[in-house]
This record gives sequence, structure tokens and C-alpha cells, in this order.
Amino acid sequence: MIIKSFSLALLFSSATAASVLESAQCQKITQDTERLHCYDRLFAQPKTEQTIAVPLIVNEPSSQLAISEYVTAKGLSTYRPNYFLFYSYNLNRDTNLYPVSDLSYELDRPEAKFQISFKGPIWLDILGSNVELWFGYTQVSFWQWFNTDLSSPFRESNYEPEAWLEYDLDYELYDGWKLTNIAAGGNHQSNGQEELLSRSWNRVMASVNFDKQIDSNQQININIKTWKRVSEEFDDDDNPDISRFMGHAELTTVYRYHRHEFSLMLRNMTSSRRGINFNWSFPIGSSSHVKGYFQLFNGYGESLIDYNHYNQSIGIGFSISDWL
Repeated sequence: MIIKSFSLALLFSSATAASVLESAQCQKITQDTERLHCYDRLFAQPKTEQTIAVPLIVNEPSSQLAISEYVTAKGLSTYRPNYFLFYSYNLNRDTNLYPVSDLSYELDRPEAKFQISFKGPIWLDILGSNVELWFGYTQVSFWQWFNTDLSSPFRESNYEPEAWLEYDLDYELYDGWKLTNIAAGGNHQSNGQEELLSRSWNRVMASVNFDKQIDSNQQININIKTWKRVSEEFDDDDNPDISRFMGHAELTTVYRYHRHEFSLMLRNMTSSRRGINFNWSFPIGSSSHVKGYFQLFNGYGESLIDYNHYNQSIGIGFSISDWL
């Protein structure tokens, strides 16, 4: 033990003496930079491995990530069905739609009809609540694409932008039915025409939505919508009697059975000037993106230009999105 201690002391003394001699050598260097480098080499601490702190990844996402994923999940999406009827036949064409020209007498009864509709969120979970602000846009166009004598013109297009506040409920009712949401907002609809052909109106709207998931292959959805027209000056009103024909409410029922979807819209049913629209989308082969589409309309308000004319039309085509 004594020999070991003496050996350690001798070793320490030797190392100390060597350090003193090297220090004296560094002291003799006249250049400041070189003298500092000498001391650095002499007294430098041995390098040790540094531990880098790595943040722990947990399963719970950060609030910012959660918001980002939520916005992505509720980004721009389809709103109402998107379809194209390559053949739509009107059984009761109004020949007095265009009082400023003879165009109506040259229109074909068969035409194409299509609808484009999408929606997107403006503000999700407003102030931490279940209230969300959405915008939507729907366009319905009637295209005389068989009418080559008139260079296949668009007979009518209706443009419908809207915005609404939506409150998500998911409230259990009875026998599997749920009150999924209520909504209120503003709606503008016009046909972009001028003077005598112009049709437009603005509405304040409210709706309530019910849903029942029968099983994985069957679902029923019921939407009840009501509105109040925003009044206009009589001289500026293109269609002062439009509420008489379009009413103040509509009921839309959608039933999904496997890959088939049936929808029925009933509007202004308390009046003789009602509108009924039936749609059926059905699978085409094994395609998961495109479906066949059948439509039948009876009554008033199929388009703005003839909102006050009784129409009967039947069409066939395809769709790329449904209600459900």
C-alpha cells in the first residue's frame, strides 16, 4: 500500500514538474498568439462526449398539429352532388322565356344539364366552440349542346354563393336518429343576365339536419331548410313574385343503400306552385369514382329564368359525388 502511494506521488510529481517546464517554455514565447496557443495545448481539458437533449415524442399531438390536421380533414370538399346530365329532356318548354328575342322558339327540348358544388371552412371551432363558419358555391347550367344551329349556347346558368354558421351537435334522439347540426347564414342566387332576362334574389336561411345510420350499407339523412327573402326596391327587383313560386322552405331526404343513393327534394309543398326533384345515383361496373345519375324534376323553380313556369324534365348522365 505504501509502495503504491509512493508510486502515485512520484507520478504526480513528475507530471507537475513536466507541466512547470512546459509552462516556462510557453512563457519565453514573445508572440502573443503563439504563446496563447502554447498554453492552450498545455492546459486544454480533455474532450468529453456531449449529450444532446432530444425532445420526447409522445402520441398526443401538439395543439398546432391537431389544428393543422383538423383543417386538412375539413378542407375544400364537395357540397351538393356534382353531376353531368348529357341528355335532359324538357317536356314542357316555355316559349315565352325570352321576350326580347325569338331565341326561345329555336331552342331544342333536349339539352345537357350539370351542377358544380363545393364548400370550404372559413373559421373552425370559433373561440373553442363547436360553431364553424363555412362558405359554399353551387352552379347549375343548362347547355343546348345538341343545338348546333345556334352554336350550342348555354341557355341558362344559376350561380349560388353562400356562407353560414354551423353548430355541430351529434345529439342522440330516438331509434338511432341523431340531430347532427343546425345552421344559419346568407345566400345569393342569380343568373348573371341583364335587364329583362335578369333573375336574382338574396335570402337569410336556417336549416336543421337529421341522420340515421341503419348499418354499414344503409343511411338516411333529412335536411329541413327555411328562408326569408331580403326585400329589394320594387324598381330594382327583377322578380318580385319569386317567393310565390319558390316558397319559404324545402325538405331534402337522402337514402343510401350500398352504392346506390336516392334523394327527394320537396319545395313549397303547401302551395300549388310546388317543386319536386328526384335523383338516383347508381354504380357503373367496378368504378369507385364515377356513378350513373338519373334525375326527374316536376314543378316550378328548376332554374331562375323560368321560376314561374311549370316544368317537367327527365335526364340521364353521370355523377362524381353524392350527398352522403
